[in-house]
Amino acid sequence: MEGGLPYQPFVEAVEQLARVVPASDLRQWLGDAGPELARLAPGLRRLFPELPLAAQVAPEEGRRLLQSAWSDFLERAAGVRPILLVLDDVHWADDSSLLLVRHIARRLAEIPVQVLCTWQQKMRGWAATWPTYRTPGSQRDVRMVTAMTLATSDAKPLARMCTARPTSCAGTN
Repeated sequence: MEGGLPYQPFVEAVEQLARVVPASDLRQWLGDAGPELARLAPGLRRLFPELPLAAQVAPEEGRRLLQSAWSDFLERAAGVRPILLVLDDVHWADDSSLLLVRHIARRLAEIPVQVLCTWQQKMRGWAATWPTYRTPGSQRDVRMVTAMTLATSDAKPLARMCTARPTSCAGTN
């Protein structure tokens, strides 16, 4: 799939989080995942210059380490408060980002993390390729949610739908 910069939706999410969460909380949530996440979001290194450099590894190992780092980061943050991770316009996302969404959905099925992915209505054909699966041993599953046009009045029903227990909601904007 053609897409944007590698992991761009996640870079944007962590950069936004760094603007609204106290630095001490963010640093605690980063934990040992800090070096891997800072590899993608260099702004973290400016906030936390003490972060060690991430290890240089083969690409496949790097992807595995990054997936684990994101999962660990979200798990620590969700231990403090429920997390809603909004990834907008995922039809532009690169394959690595989509693999990371799937990894997070599987790994974090039992903690209070919701992932809301949106795509534009004109990309409806792309949405048909989105995977639907149930996490083994879990009551939670990844769901496809299609909302044609979202108006302000649609926000509350959509929020209820996304907090009804799915690991990931996906819809159109």
